[in-house]
Amino acid sequence: MYEAKLYHVSGERRDLIPTIEENAFKGIHKKAKVKVSKKKLKSYRKILKGVGINGKKQKITK
Repeated sequence: MYEAKLYHVSGERRDLIPTIEENAFKGIHKKAKVKVSKKKLKSYRKILKGVGINGKKQKITK
């Protein structure tokens, strides 16, 4: 059976930084890009690296 993998995530329009489940990004594409707001990039980077966005080619951008 074919499984689609999440490739693009955007959290750009949020004022509050959400809490994210530990396995929320399990099985995400190895070249995934997560786009977040510029002023909260540092906070999101810390949270997302802890929940599975930590591959060499996975990026967290503004």
